[in-house]
Amino acid sequence: MKNPFFQLAAWIYGKHKQNRSNGRNQMIYKELSQLHPFEDQEKLYENYQIKKMATVVSAWTVEIIYVIFFHFSNRSENRWMEGALFLLLSGVLISMAMDSDLKKNCRKRSRQLLMDYGRFVNRLRLYLSAGLTLKNAFVRIMRELKKEKRGKEKCYLQEEMQIACYRLENGVLEEKVYQDFGRRCDEMPYRRLCFLLAMHLKQGNHQLLLLLEKEADSAQEERRNMAKKLGEEAGTKLLFPMMLMLGIVMFLILIPAYFSFGTIS
Repeated sequence: MKNPFFQLAAWIYGKHKQNRSNGRNQMIYKELSQLHPFEDQEKLYENYQIKKMATVVSAWTVEIIYVIFFHFSNRSENRWMEGALFLLLSGVLISMAMDSDLKKNCRKRSRQLLMDYGRFVNRLRLYLSAGLTLKNAFVRIMRELKKEKRGKEKCYLQEEMQIACYRLENGVLEEKVYQDFGRRCDEMPYRRLCFLLAMHLKQGNHQLLLLLEKEADSAQEERRNMAKKLGEEAGTKLLFPMMLMLGIVMFLILIPAYFSFGTIS
């Protein structure tokens, strides 16, 4: 890191890491691991904390220079208390803003996983009906998702399935792989589905196909409800810009009319 603020933040974080006893923030660690499952989780968490600290330090540096300049230029007197309070608030707000942005990305991931769930269940049911084993069906769906995502945004379902496929190839028990897959997705439909897949390994294929058919119908209904909810949210977000545009139009119409009335004698 060539940026001096990052170097300073890394040094402060290293000292703080040696002296602290409360450990890492588990919620932030979990959110980062969900968004970036292929990266080194410990290093990812440390880089995030250092970046947050570097942003706060850079903001504090600018504000301290600002306060000192106005103090010695006699443009402002007895503002040290206000400056200290502003420094404290800015650090808190910057930290909250970065954590809020991280949570926003996690909500986006959750929404994408839920939207992809119905298609995933339908494909799984189709391949199992065609005679593929559960393991081969899993691998095939992952490869199809990997091809489809080229040139598009990040596909979180494909990433989680790719991790599961790597573990299957390395000889991890299928039941554990599917259970961990549902746990990492961290959404109730995936947890429910993976419980069914784990049970399938013991009960056979026929019963699973019937359950997957019901699950696919339920997923389509949930997808329609989610699409309806997202449409309502989009309409609500557009309400303020529309009201603002209406106010501007009314202003442009009423102001000339007002001045024209004033010129009538």
